[in-house]
Amino acid sequence: MLQRIALEELEPSESFLQSRYWAELKRRFGWSACAVRALPSGERDAVFHDLHLAMTRRVAPGFTLAYVPHGPELRSPTEIAEGGALERELELITSLREFGQELASAIDTSVAMLRFDPPWELDIGAATGRLDEAEAAQAGAARDAARRSAARNAGLRAPGVEIQPRATVLIDVTQDEEALLAGMKSKWRYNLRLAAKRGVSVESAGPGLLSRWYALYRETAARDRIAIHSEQYYRAVFEVAAATPDGPEIELLLAYHEGELLAGIVVGYYRGRATYLYGAASNRKRNLMPAYALQWEAMQRAKAAGMRVYDLFGIPRTSSDRHRMQGLYRFKTGFGGRIVERPGCLDLPIQPLRYRAFRAVELARDTRARLRKRLR
Repeated sequence: MLQRIALEELEPSESFLQSRYWAELKRRFGWSACAVRALPSGERDAVFHDLHLAMTRRVAPGFTLAYVPHGPELRSPTEIAEGGALERELELITSLREFGQELASAIDTSVAMLRFDPPWELDIGAATGRLDEAEAAQAGAARDAARRSAARNAGLRAPGVEIQPRATVLIDVTQDEEALLAGMKSKWRYNLRLAAKRGVSVESAGPGLLSRWYALYRETAARDRIAIHSEQYYRAVFEVAAATPDGPEIELLLAYHEGELLAGIVVGYYRGRATYLYGAASNRKRNLMPAYALQWEAMQRAKAAGMRVYDLFGIPRTSSDRHRMQGLYRFKTGFGGRIVERPGCLDLPIQPLRYRAFRAVELARDTRARLRKRLR
């Protein structure tokens, strides 16, 4: 059984998306937060973590959406990655229906659908050992088909929506610097040396310089055709972290050349994992490779802070040259590490008719967004 508890009882977990920090941040922007505790009642509870955070939002009269970011977490978060077993992931998917029904009841009787975004990480392989694109696409399609089948059998839906990144690159920063550099592609090591030779410097800055970074971020969004939040949102990322006990440490790193701000990234440090959250770069002097210098500095800082992993937080699931974000895939995988893949969103319709109406609106909205990107 699941019992609702106060947010103050939510203890630190593996993911900052399952923390009081994330609850407080999203509450500033229209979401409500609900924390629950699992009471031991069988085998399922021995698999899933005891504490869970769900975010709720009323999206239409009589329709409340419940979203579980990076949840449910597993008691042993590495059991899928270490086993490399898709079969284990599929078993976990089949456990979600009963859990979701209990969770929806514990949250609110008005919940019409519950959307999970599990953090379960399946190890796909070395980032620099790029597979043949056709083989990789075929393997990815087979995994997705198996997930959809498991979801259907459990009364769930795999909507194909991506809220949190489904694939990412994880770099083991417990290695020494020589090993970290050796894991990169040779061109990436060359670019790091070039940035240093040309005088690019990286500095840690406080939120007082966030407006300058945000101006670069808007420039980046226009160039790369990505959606971003308001400056107020990113300022809250820092403010809430500073005010929340056991919250992540958020750091702004800025790259300069001869006093000119060229690029900047926001990095979060939380329970052994440093995460590259947001990145911005000017259209000027890109040949000086400030983005490479920033990532290398972030890895070194993560190592010095005692982190185990540096998470590049999101890559396309394909390396295809036809993918509009192929450049992002190439950039992040060039730093080495391992590629991991997550199941993606899984929906549990509580009120099927209202769920179908919601999905129709969601699909229409996503279609319009993709069309606007093509027309830009």
